Amino acid sequence: MIAVAVVLVAAPAEAGKRGKKSKNAAPKIGWVEYAQGSCYHPPDFSTMPSGPKRMAWQDVRNNVMSQWRGERGDGIDFDSKVIEAFETILLGVPDRIESVAKENLEQCLAAMEEGGNPSQWSKWMSSMQGDITEGDCPHSPLDQTLQYYLEIRSDWDLTARVCKGDRIVIDATENDYYRLERDGKWINAGGDPDGSDVEGYPCTRADCLRGQLIMRFRTDKGINEISPVGLEKTFLAPDHGTITLMINDRELVDNEYKVVSGIEHHTGIMYKPAED
Repeated sequence: MIAVAVVLVAAPAEAGKRGKKSKNAAPKIGWVEYAQGSCYHPPDFSTMPSGPKRMAWQDVRNNVMSQWRGERGDGIDFDSKVIEAFETILLGVPDRIESVAKENLEQCLAAMEEGGNPSQWSKWMSSMQGDITEGDCPHSPLDQTLQYYLEIRSDWDLTARVCKGDRIVIDATENDYYRLERDGKWINAGGDPDGSDVEGYPCTRADCLRGQLIMRFRTDKGINEISPVGLEKTFLAPDHGTITLMINDRELVDNEYKVVSGIEHHTGIMYKPAED
């Protein structure tokens, strides 16, 4: 009998999967080359502790912006004014690079993969600038006390800029008196309790009084609202805007402060954050 040796070669389980990407492949981070140029892949910020994350924000920002500025030599060179505006925003609020870098990668891939076109990427740059600042307050919240003296011969004055959601107490001193005409009664910022007829005055609301301290809140969109303040008012800003004050009077030129023993009264005004 002739013995026939049969040799069996076991094929690797993954032999049929050569060339396919492993499910456990490490994520792409940093610059990756594509058909028409490279794209920057940001890291997964959600897994980073605070300190390294802040360092990564800066590194990602510098890499992404280097391509925008044309420093990669891949034909990408965006408008310098748009880049400068982006840089100002990202320096002021550095964590926004997380969302910007993610969307930037999508735009870059669309441009750099086979048959891509960078024109849409440039359009995204221009539109994204407004998107990431939408709703932002253009100035700091009012988180400190501001003190002034009330000018009773001036119209809207004593500016305080506020952000949406600021709760502000406006306070006027009670023991400082002025009058609205010669030989008129002395009143304070609470106004004339008998002066409810305010037709033709700056504040014509039913709860406004003649000579009373009033406020105008003007939103950054240009909408005005006038309301009484009196000796004290707590105001919740419904939007970003500006507060100005005056007394509720039609003729300001003849207003005068009371003088006692040679010392002239001056109504003190205070803006301060409301306590929780």
